[in-house]
Amino acid sequence: MTVQVNGQLIKELRINHSYSQEKLADIVGVNLRTIQRIETNGVAALSTRGALAKALGVKPEDLDVPSSLAVSSPVESTGQWPRRALSALSVFLVVVGATVLAIDIKSGTPIAVVTPPSAGGLLIALMGLVTLARLTAFPRWRTYALLGILVVSLLASPPAWTIRTLVAISLWAAFELGVLATKLRLRVRHS
Repeated sequence: MTVQVNGQLIKELRINHSYSQEKLADIVGVNLRTIQRIETNGVAALSTRGALAKALGVKPEDLDVPSSLAVSSPVESTGQWPRRALSALSVFLVVVGATVLAIDIKSGTPIAVVTPPSAGGLLIALMGLVTLARLTAFPRWRTYALLGILVVSLLASPPAWTIRTLVAISLWAAFELGVLATKLRLRVRHS
């Protein structure tokens, strides 16, 4: 008997346990292709769901897809279009937040003074980074994230290196807060 499971959640839990797909397959006692299929399609045998739950330290029912999401259209069940749209929106929020932050810093406000525009820009960027952290294995991509943050700060900031540096540091802090918030949310959801 097969059941519908949350493949994305299984992937997140696997990454949080620092398991590769191969290692999880060995622990569960299935082949690598089965783990790949479960993470992609969200369908598992009932016995495999139980073994996955034990290996990942959760209850088997925690891996199930909520009933409101179980019946969905073919586009939603694969998760490709909504995920891409959310990813694009998240990147857009990061760029807009960085731009607002850079403009406020450029306006000559002393660095020790937090103004509503700079706080708003940082909050917008943080929302984008939290969403990206939830959609991807972002904590494992720190080097790519740093590269992206540097590119965004170069493109969205005025041509003063101090401003670009402040924007990059602010975005990096927002990124780390996004990763931390995602880990805390996963920990709370599964405890």
